[in-house]
Formats: sequence, C-alpha cells, structure tokens
Amino acid sequence: KIKDTYTVNITKSNGCKGSGSIDATIALGGCTVLSTSILDFTLQKQGTGVLLQWISPVTVDNDHYDIERSAEGNTWQGIGAVKAQQGSGNITYKFTDALPIHGTNYYRLKQVDINGRSSYSQVRKVEFTGLWAIKQYPNPASDYLILEFNNDKEEKAFITIQTASGSTVFAKEQTLAKGFNRLKLNQVQPLAQGTYFITLSTASNLYHAKFVKGEK
Repeated sequence: KIKDTYTVNITKSNGCKGSGSIDATIALGGCTVLSTSILDFTLQKQGTGVLLQWISPVTVDNDHYDIERSAEGNTWQGIGAVKAQQGSGNITYKFTDALPIHGTNYYRLKQVDINGRSSYSQVRKVEFTGLWAIKQYPNPASDYLILEFNNDKEEKAFITIQTASGSTVFAKEQTLAKGFNRLKLNQVQPLAQGTYFITLSTASNLYHAKFVKGEK
C-alpha cells in the first residue's frame, strides 16, 4: 500500500469544476483508494492527559471515528470512539486520552462510514515522561486505596482524586520519603460508587490511573 497526499479534480454533472487535496492509501494490485476527509489532526498535552482534536467536513456516509493508540507505532489499541455529527460545513471533533502511557504515545484516527468502509488519518505522536511505576490496590476499592512505590529523594507531592467528569473530590499535599513509600488513602469510603482517577505528582514525576469505587 502507498500512503500519500493526492490532488483531486472534480467535475459535477452541471459542469462546475473544483480541485483539492486528500490523504489516501492506495492498495497496489486492487487499486483501491481509501480516502480520508480529516482536514486537521493535532495533539495537545492537557495536565496528565492528551487532547486529540481534528476537523472534518460533514458527509452523509460518515458514521464515527475510532481513536487508536500505540506505544511503538505498529501495534494499535482502540481507546475510544466519537460519533460523527450532522450539519453543514466543517466540524471540529475532540477526544481526551485521560491515561496516556509512559514514553511515546502514537495516535491515529479510523474514519468509519455507515457501509463499513474505513480509512486512517496520519499518525501523530506525543511524549509523556516523568511517569513512574506505582503499585495500586485494591481495585475495586471500598474503604481505602494503597499506593506503593520507590522514590529517589525526599520531596513534596500532591495527590488528587477526580470523578470521571473531572471534578476534584479530594486533594492533599504529601511528603514522600527517599526509598520505599506506602500511602494509604482512607478517603475512598465516602465516595459514591463509580469510576475515579487518582493523580500523584511531584516536580519531576507523575502517576495517573483510574480505580473503581465498589460496594462495601
């Protein structure tokens, strides 16, 4: 397959003519062209997450966009989907990856038509460094949450717990010890059942993960 940008000349039945550029993948042999109408695809770090934003013109055949992520640019994992909108002109779409992986995050969009045909956007990437490995348990949690990890120095850290919609329900400054740390958070008990995100951050490190508040 060959992926490139092509110039297209179009002539309507009434004689009107126009031209433009599209990104397309051509499958050699079958000469199948998978065109994508994604005009602009960008990534932006937002706190501990990544905001994906793209622009696409309205088409009656467009059903939805699958968002895919990869750690090395070869093996892809679906992390969400956005339904295509109806209207006129160009439409801006947004999706937030709340849990990017440590290191390089590759992203691409899969545009899916109502008839099942699909095409891919260009690949974009963003670096997330400073994330460090933390053992978090239990999950689901009912009364408390424990974080176990090693830190290279004594320093101040900030802990937050947020709802899936982004509302902060707990925030605390914490002094970390050099070496092994075991933090027990008893603030889980009063929370309503559902999905939450916990963030532990210092000046140089970042941990961000989700957990489920279950029944007692």
